[in-house]
Amino acid sequence: IGWNPAGLGGFPGQAATFTHLQWLGAVTYDAAAYARALGRNGGLGARAVYLQSGEMTRTSEDAATGTFGQESGSFRNSGMAIALGYGYRFWESWRVGAAVKYVGDAVAGDAKSAVAADVGVHRAFGGRSGPGVGVSVQNLGTALGGDPLPLIVRGGVGVGFGVGVGVGAGVGAGTPPPPPPLTTTTVGDMVNDQVWVAVLPALSPTTNVAE
Repeated sequence: IGWNPAGLGGFPGQAATFTHLQWLGAVTYDAAAYARALGRNGGLGARAVYLQSGEMTRTSEDAATGTFGQESGSFRNSGMAIALGYGYRFWESWRVGAAVKYVGDAVAGDAKSAVAADVGVHRAFGGRSGPGVGVSVQNLGTALGGDPLPLIVRGGVGVGFGVGVGVGAGVGAGTPPPPPPLTTTTVGDMVNDQVWVAVLPALSPTTNVAE
């Protein structure tokens, strides 16, 4: 659901994941997701992410001397997103999906929020263990405060090996606002804040990682 909600179409059974990352300093990232089948061809999923900086020292300018670095307390930054998505498989090889999400961002107590949607399509070749191609468009919605959410277009290909293991590669392009919200930056190597490429090995019961 984080990359392409079309992957929920025809989802087999149910699955849940949880991630906790401790980054540099006190920065932490937490994510949880759950997906389950809804009928033979449908699938429903939910995802929540939270990123926070920990306590940071607030500094200011001394007007009398014109020097910077005067400590004046502390603050923290945080960002979160909650998404709910649905996917549907038809003709056995095509899947489409959509997700709606709430995005929140707070910097030094200045809180902003937005509502957005993601849409995607996926085409499988040779069944679930064969190669597949997927495309998604993300962050279609309202502005976060006065800044538009970054419009992100992703495309990917992947292949499974029939035993729950697969590998995929993707490319994407985006238009991040100045500055980008914490929860809408993409996973992958950013190049000039516009284009990124990622190669992803995967261990998954779906066996097709172009989702």
